[in-house]
Parts: sequence; structure tokens; C-alpha cells
Amino acid sequence: KKMNVQLNTTSGVILLGFIYSVDERGAIIPILVFFLFLGFSANGLIIFIVYSKSYLRTPKNILICNLCAVDLYGITTTCPYLIIRFVLGDLSPMDMKLCLLQYYFYVTYSCLSVFIVTLMAVDRYYVICNPFEYEMTITNTKAVLSCGISWLFAIFYPMIYSFPYIGHESCRLVLSPSFMCTGISLEESMCISTTFQGVFRLFMFTIHLLACLAMVGFSYVKILMESRSARLTESSRKALNTVVTHSIVLAIFFVSSLLLIVTGSLHADNGKAVIAILRIATDLIYFNVPTTFNPIIYGLRNEDIRKEFLKIFKRNKSQT
Repeated sequence: KKMNVQLNTTSGVILLGFIYSVDERGAIIPILVFFLFLGFSANGLIIFIVYSKSYLRTPKNILICNLCAVDLYGITTTCPYLIIRFVLGDLSPMDMKLCLLQYYFYVTYSCLSVFIVTLMAVDRYYVICNPFEYEMTITNTKAVLSCGISWLFAIFYPMIYSFPYIGHESCRLVLSPSFMCTGISLEESMCISTTFQGVFRLFMFTIHLLACLAMVGFSYVKILMESRSARLTESSRKALNTVVTHSIVLAIFFVSSLLLIVTGSLHADNGKAVIAILRIATDLIYFNVPTTFNPIIYGLRNEDIRKEFLKIFKRNKSQT
């Protein structure tokens, strides 16, 4: 059954992701529901396990819980939206206000993800390179405060991205090779010249990403240098195993982000279906793979969390 395209407007953003995946929505909807259920279950379980056991409330695990909270935020603001639009068969263009709101939530999620994985890299740097100062420098209170500042900053920071678009009307009907409304889509649909908006968006994004990459890069270079020395303590050697877990999470995040950036910079028109399909696949990867697999990776590789999970599993199994 085909979805009906409604083009009774001359402005807004047509999301090609829904158009090009019309025939596949019967398969996409169950996949999205599965990711939604698995993501909520895995992230919620990690948060429950850590905060129900006092000995697990360490700075490292507090950061893991915050990453899970970020993933829950990402799932909540994307999966239900995609499922509802697919189920309703809604292909009507997105208006400027709704597009701007969605862009805000998208940037907030991206900022939160970058901030938390950066804090986790700094935490690993201190525990490996400065093990004797770690307990004094990195405390639960400081970890909670750092996460709180990250959430507060991530809520207000996207407003800086969004303010150049506020108050402007949409005069054009544009195509977005995505399931989501992007900054490029906003700029192309506006009635005025958007040179300033485009340059400002790229400038802010570059500053934001480079600052975080610099901190992550510095932490990992220092960790690599320290791991090659003979001065490592026993606790530092054990902590090196946790770096592998964090590296996997970092790789998933930055690879999916790079794919999103590359495909997001490509323009699609009616004759460029391949570009739109690439962007569609990237959207599904970026908004579902990290949010679902991050807690699974940490749950499997974190010995204490894994033990508590097995206890819950065995207890439920014995009750049944």
C-alpha cells in the first residue's frame, strides 16, 4: 500500500527518507520497534543496576549511566517520530516551525553525546595517567556536577545554532535526503539569503567538534604514551581494559557521525536517489546503532555490571 504524497503547499521540507522507503516500511517499522524496545530495556537496565547498588556508584559508572540517559533521550526523540510517520503514511512537507524544533532536538542529542564521551575519555586519562590523584580529583560529586553542566549546556547551546533561523518564514519547497530536517534544509527553504546562517552553523559546529576531538585526542595520546612505560600501577593496568570498551563506543559514535556529516553535505534532487538512500541508511545507523549497542557493550565488558545482570537474570529464571 502506497503512502499518499501531499504537495498542496509551496513551502516547507519534503523528507525524502519516507518517500524512498515507501515499499520497505513493512520491514522498517518492526525494526524500529525492536530498536526502541531493546534500547529502552538495555539503557534502563544499566541505570537501574548502577543506582540500585551503592558499590557501583563510581565516577566511571556514573558517566556510563549518563551515556545511557543520553541514549534514552535520543531514542525518545527519534524512534517514536519515525514509527508514527510511517504508520500514518504522512508524506506532507514539514513546516518551518516543526523543522526548527526537530533540528533543535537533533543538535541537543548530538551535543550531549559528544560531551559525555569526552568526559569519559578524560576520566580514563586520569585513572591511568594519574592513578594516585584519581580518587581525590575525580569524585562522584564532580562526576555528577560535570554531567549536570553537560546537560544544561546541551539544552541551551543548540539555541545558538537555531537563533539565526528564528522569526524567518519558509518560501520554498525543498528536498531533504533524510528522515530528519537538517540545517541545510532550513537554509534552502528560507525567504532570505542564508549565507550568514550557513557560515555560522559550520563555524559553530567546527569549534564544538574540534574542541571535543582535541580533548579526546590528548587523553588517548597520553594514555598510549603511559601504557608503553614501565611506571604503570596495577590499578592502571586494569583500567587499560576499560579503555578498549570506551574506544569501541567512541568508534561507533564518530564513524556514524562522520557518515552523517558526509551524507548531510550532499544535496539531493529528483535525479539523485542514491544520495537519498545513503542518507536514509545513515540516519537509521546514527539514531539507532549507538543508542542500542552502547549499553550492551558496557554491560558485557564491565565485570561488576555483568555480575549484577546475571544475578537478576538467574533470580527471574528461578522465580519462573
